[in-house]
Amino acid sequence: MAVRSPFLGLAATFAWTAVLTSLLSLPVSLFEALGLPQEIPLFYRVGAFAAAGALAARFSHAITFGWTALPIAFLGGFTGYIAFGAIVGPAIDLGVAAIHATVAGVGAWAASTFLEPKLTREVRLESEGKRRCRVCGARVGLKARRCWSCRASLNRLT
Repeated sequence: MAVRSPFLGLAATFAWTAVLTSLLSLPVSLFEALGLPQEIPLFYRVGAFAAAGALAARFSHAITFGWTALPIAFLGGFTGYIAFGAIVGPAIDLGVAAIHATVAGVGAWAASTFLEPKLTREVRLESEGKRRCRVCGARVGLKARRCWSCRASLNRLT
C-alpha cells in the first residue's frame, strides 16, 4: 500500500472515526428506548468506540505512527459523539464525550501500533528490488537497460 500524503491519512482517520462513532451510537439510543439496564449500553458504548477507533486506523492505511492516531481518533470520536448527540436528542455531557473519545483514540493507537511493523516491512521489501544509476543516482528496476531519468546505459562500467 502506498502512502501519498500523511495529511490524507489523518483526514481519513478523522472522518472514519466520526462516521463510525455516530453509526455505532444508534443502538445505544435503541437500548435506552427499550428500557434495558444502564450497564448494557455503557459496556456496548465503550466497545463500540474502541472498535470505531481501531477500524478507522485500519481503514485509513496511512496512519503509520501510533502517536498520530491517538489525537486524531480522539478528535474524530469527540466530533462524532457531539454530532450524534446534537441530532438525536438530549444534552450531552462533555466529560462522557471526552471519555468515549479517549477510548476511540486508544483503540486507534493500538490498531496503528499493531499495523506499523507490517507497513515498514512492506516498504523495505519494495525498495530491495531496485538498483541505482551510476550517472544520476536514480532508482531503476533490476532488469532495466537504460536509466529512466538520464537515459544512460546501465551496462557501463564507468
